[in-house]
Amino acid sequence: WAPPGAYTVRLTVDGKHYAQPITLRLDPRVKTPASALTKLATLTQQMYDGAAAAHAAYDDARALVARLDAAGGGDAAAFKTRVLALAPAPERGARGGFGRRGGASNTPATLESASKGLMGAALAMQSADVAPTAGNIAACTQAQAQAADVMARWHALATTELGALNAKRRAAGEAAVTLR
Repeated sequence: WAPPGAYTVRLTVDGKHYAQPITLRLDPRVKTPASALTKLATLTQQMYDGAAAAHAAYDDARALVARLDAAGGGDAAAFKTRVLALAPAPERGARGGFGRRGGASNTPATLESASKGLMGAALAMQSADVAPTAGNIAACTQAQAQAADVMARWHALATTELGALNAKRRAAGEAAVTLR
């Protein structure tokens, strides 16, 4: 959502630049104050950005699992188990990507369930041009807290703990396992 006002649309085709001024006006049927629409857009963007970051971390973690498999060794296998706790393999027949909420609330949070929880919170606000409800805001807050916890655990694994694993591997004359 962009606030009403004057904007310029720019386009470059074959090295030639074009610019056209436009005026953006809110649909007159929408009675929601601009401040509420701004809050809706801001909260939605925060949810989307967090979901994208958690999904990217999930992809990185799945790639790390493959590298740990290839590296072999007891330390790598133990570390792989810890990574799998945050990024388990997709279930057979499960749909990937964004769009669905994470698993049941009694299952441990993973990178993918955090991503899906954030996206679910964002999508729940997209049914109408209205201010986010208290329930929407609470769902966003809960999804953000879950994602922050999971992302902090992933960051610790991917940096400090992977570094410690690699120090042990080097001391044992084994090759380091890289994140990328």
